[in-house]
Amino acid sequence: MVLEIDVRILKNKETLVEILPKLYEILQTGRTLTISWPKNQKDIYYEYFKDNQKIKNLSQYQTLLNLVEATLPYPDLQSKIIVTLALYHVEQKQYLEVLKYVKMLNQKKIHQSLRQQYLFTLKYLKQNVNEIQDINQVQIIIDILLYENQISKEEIKQFYEQKKIDIEKNEQINIWFIEQIWNYEKNNFKLLDILFQYYTNQNNHEKAEQIFMSFANLQHHQYIGLNQINVEFDLCKKEYEKNLIEIDSLSTIFEDKNTTDESLLFQQQSLQSITRLIELKQKVGCPLVDMIYLYQKQAQIQKSRSDLDLAIKTLIHCLELIKAEKLVNYNSRIILLESLCYDQLGDYQRSKNLLQEALQSFQDSNSLKEEIKDKCDPKKLIYTKMYLASTYYKLKNLEKSLEIFYQVLKIQQHEDYESHLIGSTQNNIASILLNQGKFIEAKEICEQAIENIGKKYTDSDPVMKKVKQLKEKIDVSVSSQKTQ
Repeated sequence: MVLEIDVRILKNKETLVEILPKLYEILQTGRTLTISWPKNQKDIYYEYFKDNQKIKNLSQYQTLLNLVEATLPYPDLQSKIIVTLALYHVEQKQYLEVLKYVKMLNQKKIHQSLRQQYLFTLKYLKQNVNEIQDINQVQIIIDILLYENQISKEEIKQFYEQKKIDIEKNEQINIWFIEQIWNYEKNNFKLLDILFQYYTNQNNHEKAEQIFMSFANLQHHQYIGLNQINVEFDLCKKEYEKNLIEIDSLSTIFEDKNTTDESLLFQQQSLQSITRLIELKQKVGCPLVDMIYLYQKQAQIQKSRSDLDLAIKTLIHCLELIKAEKLVNYNSRIILLESLCYDQLGDYQRSKNLLQEALQSFQDSNSLKEEIKDKCDPKKLIYTKMYLASTYYKLKNLEKSLEIFYQVLKIQQHEDYESHLIGSTQNNIASILLNQGKFIEAKEICEQAIENIGKKYTDSDPVMKKVKQLKEKIDVSVSSQKTQ
C-alpha cells in the first residue's frame, strides 16, 4: 500500500513536526511512504546535466552547451556545467576551447568543491600554452594563471624567453610581459629602462613617472620631484652602464683565475672580486637565482681560508634571501638551488662537528629534493641522502642511517648506476649491519658489494682492500656466533 502526501501541506517546520509521529507510525507497519513535490526549472536543468555530464558524444555536448545560457539564474549549476565542458576539451586536447571556458569561469565565484577541477584545467593550459600560436590568447592564459596564482615569476620569464620572437612582434604584449616580470624585480634597471623609454615615447609621461618613482623610492627611499624625473633617470642609467662594465670586467677576471691556485693572495683577490660582484649585481637588479652561485663560491673561499664561521654565516644569509624570494617566485629551479645551499651548509657544519645542525641542513635539503623529485637529477638526491645517512651514523642512530642507505641503494639500482657505486653503498650497509650484530645479513650484502666493486677494481686497490677487510670481520663474527 502506498500513502502519498502532497508536499504542499507541509508549509512550514511546525506542520512537519506535527505530522512526523503519523509518518513514523505508517513506516512501522511496513507500508511504503512516498513524499513527492512538483519539479521546478532548476530541478529539470539539473536532471539534464546529470544525464549528460559524462560527455560521450556531440549530442550530449550540445545539450550542456544549451544549458549554459539557460542556467544563468542558477550560478552554481552553471559553473558545474562550464567546468564539465572545459574538462571535455581537456580530454580532446583542444586548448583554445578550454581557454574559452576558463575565461567564463574566471568571471565567476567558483564553489570550493569545483576549484580542484578548475585548477586542473588551468594546469592543462599551462602545460600546453607553447602550442598556442595566437599570442593574444597566450597573454590571456598567462593573465588568468597570474590571477589564480598558478604561475611563478621564473616560469613567466622562461616562457617569455621561449616565445620572445613572437611576443616582440606585438609591442603592447611585449611590454605587458616585461611589466609582469618587473613587478617581481622592481630593482632590475634593465627592465625599468625598457618600460620608461616605451611610455616616454608613447607620451604617457604619467605612467613613465610612476614606473620610475617605484624604482627610485626602492633605491633611495626618498621622494623625487616630477621635474627631476628625466635627470634622475639619466643619472641612474649612467651608473647602471658603468656597473655593467665593471661586472663584465670582474666576471672575466674571475673566470680566468687558476682554480688550482690556493695561495692566500689568490684567495683574497678572489674573495674581493666575488664580494664586489655580488654588490654590483644587487645594484643592477640581477635576479637572485643568477647570484646564488656567487654566495656559494664566496663561502667556499672563506672555508678554504679556515674561516668556517664566516662561510656558514654567508650560506645562512643566502638561504634567508632564497626564502624571501620563494614567497613571490616559487619554482623547481630555486628549490633545487636552495637544497644545494643546504648541502654545502651541512657539509661545513659537519666540519665544525655541529652534527645536529648538519643533520637539520641535510634533512631540509633532502625534503626539498624529494619535493621536486621528477625534476631533480637522481645523483643530487643520492648525494644528499649519503651525507644524511653518514651524519645519522656519526650521531650513532644506526637504524635511521641504515634506512637511508637502503633508500640510496634502491635509487641506484633503479637508475642503473655503475656496479662499483652500488657496491660502495652495499659496503656501508654491511658495516652498519655488522655493528648491529646482524652478521648473516651483513655477510650476504658484503659479498654482493665485493662482486660489484670487483667489476671495476682489482684486489690490490684500496677500495677493494677495505671491503674485503670488512668481509673478514664479518666472517669472524659469524664463526663466533656459531660456536656459542
